[in-house]
Parts: sequence; structure tokens; C-alpha cells
Amino acid sequence: MKPATSLLCLMLLSACDASPAPKMIGATRAETTVEGRTFVVYQKGSLAEVVRLGWATMAERQGMRAQMIQAAAQATGCKPNPASAEGDDGELKLRISCPRG
Repeated sequence: MKPATSLLCLMLLSACDASPAPKMIGATRAETTVEGRTFVVYQKGSLAEVVRLGWATMAERQGMRAQMIQAAAQATGCKPNPASAEGDDGELKLRISCPRG
């Protein structure tokens, strides 16, 4: 693939909106910002999926997991279970405990 074509494909892909994993289809979607970074959070029952929007440098990725867990709390109003977190600095899935009401 030519460099110009590769760049165009990359730009088109980066313009795509975050989509949930198939298991989270039908989940409630919320967008939140933590320390200047935007995340999309999908909630379905006691599960949350957090997707980082935008590019991050290696240095910025160091604290990303904690930011993503905080984003889950902010967006859902529920208490995240950090021990249940699975994923990387781009997409993280975890269990949440929500108040009954």
C-alpha cells in the first residue's frame, strides 16, 4: 500500500466513533472526561466497558488504567471493581456495583 493511501485509511479509521464490543450492544452510552482525556463508557447491568478516545503517547499511557476506572465511576455513578478490570489502555472492561434505587 502506498504511504498516501495508508495515511488516508488511518485518518478515516481515526474518525470513527467508539463502538461497544458485541457483548455490550444495547448498553447505555456516556461520554466523560478525566484529567483532560475523553472516554466513552458503555454500561450494561453490572458491566462497564471504557474506550479511550484519541491518541496517547507512551508516557500518557502510564496512568491510563486508573483514569479509565475513574471514567467508569463518573459515567455510571457506580463503584468500579478494579480487580475485575481486563483490557489495555485503549479499551477496558470491568465489573461495577451500582446503588439500588
